Amino acid sequence: MSIHSLIPPVVNAGIRKTADSNLPANLPAKKRTAHLKSIFLGLLSVIVLLLIDISQVSAAEPNNKEQQRKFDELFQQAENQETDLTTIYELVFFLESLRKAIPEGDDVRKRQYQYYVCLAGYGPDFDASEQSIQALIKEAQSADDRIAEARFNYCLTHYYLTQSNWKGGISSATEGVSIARNLDKPLLLAEILALRCSIASLIGQYANSLSDCLEAKELYESVKGDQAGKPVLFDIGVAYRRVGFYDKALEYFEDAKTFAEDHDLDLGVIQALTQISYIYHAQGDYLKALEIQNSALEIADEKSIFIENGNIHTAKAGTLNELHRFDSALLELERAENQFARYGTTDTLENIELEAGIARSGLGEYEKAEQHFETAERLMLESGNERYLKWLYEARAENYRALGRDKDVVEALRKYKEITEKLNLEQNKQQTIILRYQFDNERQKIENQRLIAEKELKARELENLKAVKNWQTLAMILGLLLTAILVVFIIKQATHSRRLAKLALTDSLTGIANRRHIEQHAKDVIEQTVKENRSASIIVFDIDHFKEVNDKYGHGVGDEVLKVLAKFCEEALRREDRLGRYGGEEFVAVLPNAKLEDAYQVAERLREGTESLDIKVREYHVRVTISLGVAEYDVEESLDSLVKRADKALYIAKRSGRNNTQKAKGKGLDKK
Repeated sequence: MSIHSLIPPVVNAGIRKTADSNLPANLPAKKRTAHLKSIFLGLLSVIVLLLIDISQVSAAEPNNKEQQRKFDELFQQAENQETDLTTIYELVFFLESLRKAIPEGDDVRKRQYQYYVCLAGYGPDFDASEQSIQALIKEAQSADDRIAEARFNYCLTHYYLTQSNWKGGISSATEGVSIARNLDKPLLLAEILALRCSIASLIGQYANSLSDCLEAKELYESVKGDQAGKPVLFDIGVAYRRVGFYDKALEYFEDAKTFAEDHDLDLGVIQALTQISYIYHAQGDYLKALEIQNSALEIADEKSIFIENGNIHTAKAGTLNELHRFDSALLELERAENQFARYGTTDTLENIELEAGIARSGLGEYEKAEQHFETAERLMLESGNERYLKWLYEARAENYRALGRDKDVVEALRKYKEITEKLNLEQNKQQTIILRYQFDNERQKIENQRLIAEKELKARELENLKAVKNWQTLAMILGLLLTAILVVFIIKQATHSRRLAKLALTDSLTGIANRRHIEQHAKDVIEQTVKENRSASIIVFDIDHFKEVNDKYGHGVGDEVLKVLAKFCEEALRREDRLGRYGGEEFVAVLPNAKLEDAYQVAERLREGTESLDIKVREYHVRVTISLGVAEYDVEESLDSLVKRADKALYIAKRSGRNNTQKAKGKGLDKK
């Protein structure tokens, strides 16, 4: 194990594994950790140094060349991860052995030693601070030691992580990458790229993160073989998950899990399972997510690995909240808090407060829920976690509604809409960059394959000409090559056709499902409803006096109104609901697992939100209202019948003055 393995991963930055009542009460958590670490290392180093000095009292001082050989041997063992540095004792022993092996007056090897001291955060005349590491960088620059300069930038990046200084970490890592690219040190470049990948993923730069991790993986594999790049799979999966490419993320997490299982890395298995559960949770398959989270906890209990349990219990609480098992969710949160208290973690409290608020609200304890939401909002604003803030404002709006605080409902929904639009815009941007990167990378691979194929073909032609000079054989080879190219072209065309088929299901103006797609989705929901004996409803609505909008402002403005309304309504629906454009200004929303009253509440949310929308198109400020009809699926009812009942309710809403929601009668009553 190398010294790099003793540095906490980014996801665990800031965790304290013990506490000391003698530390100053006003010392921040991270500085308490560093202070405690230095005390502990100091005591151990005294013991180690005494042992080393005693063992070397009678040893003769080796000559300078012997010193160089000994130092290089120790250093290369560490670089190649052949030195076991699992414990603090082994780390201190290694550092002291390396120090004693520095040849007198050899500044290059001294900087190599200082690099490992820097990573460990402890050593003679060294304190883990930005100033100390910057001084090492300047010293390397003065000596024109570019390798040391790159290494110290790598160490500085690790230091910034302990301080949650993401901007500084990206800056120092970027400087290290820039230097390492001009050196013949592919493993050093891979280490810095992998570290920058983790930071970029944390701060939402998913495209950059993915690019760095994939390059690091290729570098590891080019030097040490295919297995060497496997540890980077986890970070690649995280980047794909956070940007919304769930299938790709799942592929990498499954690969990472398999690698961890094959190498008895139990913590890696647990972390991969936790990430996989996040994917199923995001896709709405809460039972599958819960099953995986329970599996992760079972492995953790069996292997006595508890450092990840707090995260798993918190994730499980979120899943239980989605399943409306609020009492169980609170129990999981209590377990999570106990685990975090055990390890001194404080940077996950915002998520615990959010899930606690959702659970309390689900139990009808709205005032208690509000207290949790208030604490969660403060913590999230401090950390700048906008993904969590989006979920918070959505949940808080529902809690305000239950408390009858209408103004707060509108404000929470406004914040939710604002953050959602920002995150969606950024996600689309990141997805576009990733797709462009993948396209360019794939094109480069194809070009490389083409060049290799051409080279091989020319060599093959020469061999054939020299061997038999048989033009028929050469023609056959060329024909096979053309056939292969044609097959590749056909496969690509088939893939393109599938993409076009997908586009055929999308409304070109609004980007939501078109009529054919929403009707097919509704049929699927009805089939599932009948099979599982659940409920389902639909909402049919259209824009009031939309013709007047087109007549007054023009069809261009009317189209923008349709797009803004479609986007707002899609975001205001529940996660499992689907919205489609039925034609013109008419829309249909399909709501699985929703009774008539549930659907009516959703419809009212759409109506009230639409009424408050101020749609800005060029110099115009357009306001519109909608009328809605709600119908619940009745047993053995066709989709046409269900839509007709909702349409009839919509018609009644129109006749009742518009800008209102009407519930459809049951199928039997509707015939009267």
